[in-house]
Amino acid sequence: MRRLVVLFCLFLLCIQEIYAQQQVSDELRAYNDYLLSLSCYKASGELNMAIGEKFMEGDIAGVRRLSAEREKLLMQSIDSVLAFRADAKKSEAAAQLVTRLVFNLGFENTGKVLNRFEPGFDPLCLQEVRQSLEKESKVRPGMPAADFKVFDREGKEYTLASFKGKYIFLEFSASWCSWCKKEIPSIRQAYERFKDSVVFITIHLDDNRDKWLKDLETHAVPWYCLTDLKAWKSPVAKAYNIAGVPNCFIIGKDGLIKAKELRREEITQQLEKLLAAGKGIQFRTGSFQDALQEAEATGKLIFLDGYTSWCAPCKMMNTTVFTDPEVGHFFNEHFINVKFDMEKGEGRELLKRYGMQVFPTYLLLDAAGNEVHRVVGGHDAGEFIRLIREGMDPENSIAGMQKRYETGDREADFLRRYITTLGGDIGLIKFRPYWMSFAGKMERRLTKRTGS
Repeated sequence: MRRLVVLFCLFLLCIQEIYAQQQVSDELRAYNDYLLSLSCYKASGELNMAIGEKFMEGDIAGVRRLSAEREKLLMQSIDSVLAFRADAKKSEAAAQLVTRLVFNLGFENTGKVLNRFEPGFDPLCLQEVRQSLEKESKVRPGMPAADFKVFDREGKEYTLASFKGKYIFLEFSASWCSWCKKEIPSIRQAYERFKDSVVFITIHLDDNRDKWLKDLETHAVPWYCLTDLKAWKSPVAKAYNIAGVPNCFIIGKDGLIKAKELRREEITQQLEKLLAAGKGIQFRTGSFQDALQEAEATGKLIFLDGYTSWCAPCKMMNTTVFTDPEVGHFFNEHFINVKFDMEKGEGRELLKRYGMQVFPTYLLLDAAGNEVHRVVGGHDAGEFIRLIREGMDPENSIAGMQKRYETGDREADFLRRYITTLGGDIGLIKFRPYWMSFAGKMERRLTKRTGS
């Protein structure tokens, strides 16, 4: 009899579980239908194809830019899903749907999404995302790089300590990975440029020694190629939370992770940035269009140095001001820095486009190439930072002052500042005293008119 009671109770529990799962399934269907109706979610789906095309073209800057746009749209979609019903923030169906969307979110936004649910509500799907986030947090830039033990083709053992006190470029790859092969030219280019300053290492997630050795023979790269032949079960793969290859890290001399998930030209860019730290302004290589794309992807302004080879103030700024650590820290943090000779190549077009008449001319530009501010001539480090910082303030930039003037602002102090700034903008530096005299007269005239 007791056995029958136990079986009956188990039967009721099974029925209850089936009913609960059916409820979640019906609710999930409703949430999913709502998600599919959202214009922001549809737009994010359309970007998937565009991102794939950019990736196939090797346009990594384009991939980053479109991925950032997609992330914004997905966050809007998640906000809408969590507002769909009053109990959405404690709904297992909503949680299941949202956890599907966070796959394409970055670390910071994934954490924000998890915090949107009610405290104490922690279904299995959210637990899994939380665990994944915890693993990822250990390999973020700024965290200590995990130690490893791997071997070269002769069986010699290497650990992270083998390269202590050196900059390290660390790639995770595999012999079967076709995408990894597409990264080799970019890594080879970076190797040739930085091999005297950086140790280059590829750890292969293989489990077949013969295939691994054949791959090494085929591509014959000159840097360290190491493995433990444990593929995805490798402790080093787990330590670095590797879910796919290729995956590239940069590790500093201090043993901390400096950058990760780098592709193509980003490898050289990040190594340039790391090696230039503390050595003044880091100027990007590449075209002006590359700078515009990076500005759009990062939300930063462009700092453009327009110089000529014969310009003495240009040389002074380049050798004394641009190499100042404080100047470098300020500009590297706030801007995409580029420089062009105004008498050569692309510089000639920029000279015409922005009407430069005095050298050096320094421009702050937005991601569309619109001029935000302009500074001309040589300055000491402190004054130069002050002048550029003024341009970051919409009230003091040339673009901001022009807008104020066009809307009718004729306040005396404003006119003085505007005329003074324009004196540099139109290349009439030698006439600045006359502009200042004119500004003083305007101020006195306006003071008499207002009686103040």
